[in-house]
Amino acid sequence: MVDIRPSDHVSHVFVLVIENTGPTVARNVRIRFNPPLERVGETSRPNWKPIRNSLLLTNGIALMPPGRRMEWFFDLTHERFASTLPMQYTATVEADGPFGAVETLTYKIDMAVYGGINRLGAKTTHDGVKALEELVKATGQLANTLSRSERPLPPPESAEREHGEAPE
Repeated sequence: MVDIRPSDHVSHVFVLVIENTGPTVARNVRIRFNPPLERVGETSRPNWKPIRNSLLLTNGIALMPPGRRMEWFFDLTHERFASTLPMQYTATVEADGPFGAVETLTYKIDMAVYGGINRLGAKTTHDGVKALEELVKATGQLANTLSRSERPLPPPESAEREHGEAPE
């Protein structure tokens, strides 16, 4: 499976997803995109290399076991929607299986379907850690506030007098 979709882990990010959903090892996996892939960052950020020149797309993937999933950052959604870059791609996948070449697969990818949609992603371990860090911070602030507002305890001898006991 090949797709470009919003990330389940980071909101407002498109990721390129390549996954072997078949039951056997895929060998010599070759993926072609039409039009060739292009990211907003390739033109606006000088240190970005064109994704179409990546080893993944030029050399392919030598071996992909069943269930293997790879995800790469593709674009920020708001930058992509504001650009004039294509929103639709066709991905063609060729690979070899245990008995030779497998049927060529074609995927139609349309990022435009995600325009104007507010998504709620699945919560991850990262989200849980972030929530715990915020809870620790809030608990610390609460403890600090309580320690400043506590009335000091009376000395032990005055407590004994209040109960009718004479000091020794």
